[in-house]
Amino acid sequence: MQTPAADIAQLIETFKRAAFDKDVSRFLSLYDENVIIFDLWQTWEHRGIAAWRIAVVEWFTSTGENRDAVSFEEVSVAGNGDVCFVHAMIKFSCVSPEGNVLRAMHERLTWGLVKKTSWKIVHQHTSAPVDGADCKLIFEKN
Repeated sequence: MQTPAADIAQLIETFKRAAFDKDVSRFLSLYDENVIIFDLWQTWEHRGIAAWRIAVVEWFTSTGENRDAVSFEEVSVAGNGDVCFVHAMIKFSCVSPEGNVLRAMHERLTWGLVKKTSWKIVHQHTSAPVDGADCKLIFEKN
């Protein structure tokens, strides 16, 4: 039997590959149909897989011919039985078709997962700190 950490490592790899490949179906397969997303971008929340699908399609389409290479840092997994929590720093690097990094940003990520036939993300929360001087989000981790 695999530990939750090993299962989560596989989930992270699927997340990264699906995002890079812009594979909406594979990406959404990681999420529970009743997922609640507190996303950093635009919308206060996304409730349910249908709402999340709209945001994911918009994300994947918005990059045009470029792709997002995703990396995870400082991953921490805690769980017991059928419930697991993950927190990490996640970096999105916009990569041109030639392989050049055009821009990059960090977000803080928290996942709540439930084990069904596989681990499913039931809650996702992303954030970034705010600079107190100008109230702008800080996207580069020091």
